[in-house]
Amino acid sequence: MEITFAELGLNEQILAGVATLGFNAPTPVQAAAIPAVLAGKDVVASAQTGTGKTAAFMLPTLQRIAGEKRGEAEKSDAAAGRGAKRNAKRNAYPRALIITPTRELAAQIDAVAKSVCASTGQQAVIVTGGARYKHQITALQKGCDVLVATPGRLIDLLDKKHTSLENIQVLVL
Repeated sequence: MEITFAELGLNEQILAGVATLGFNAPTPVQAAAIPAVLAGKDVVASAQTGTGKTAAFMLPTLQRIAGEKRGEAEKSDAAAGRGAKRNAKRNAYPRALIITPTRELAAQIDAVAKSVCASTGQQAVIVTGGARYKHQITALQKGCDVLVATPGRLIDLLDKKHTSLENIQVLVL
């Protein structure tokens, strides 16, 4: 009898995202990694191309960072009279960072993230070299939950203070 994604501990929003990806049952790497990531454990996984490694880390990562939605802390800070503008910017910073060596892999990861985020209400942003810099800055200013990045562009955006890593809860390399 096959295990289901629900049996791995994924919530209804993430399961709706799984349905959009067209997955029927978890692959072995997903079955092993998803519960561990949900539990907050460090995971190192290796598997052949096409075995679902991206979903193995993306699904539980999106669930783990789903707590307080961006902007809710900003509203409570404003009501308390605290520096709402500063906190609004801080709340726009990503909570998960996925660093990948190539634009092609970044695009693949971003596609999975955006597909699942359509069900969760979260936002994913991709920043890579070779893409329009201004467009990426605009996307970052709007805020994101997940940032998919190549190293060079990430360093550049950090150096120019277009984003921050202060809210990162999950790092995927």
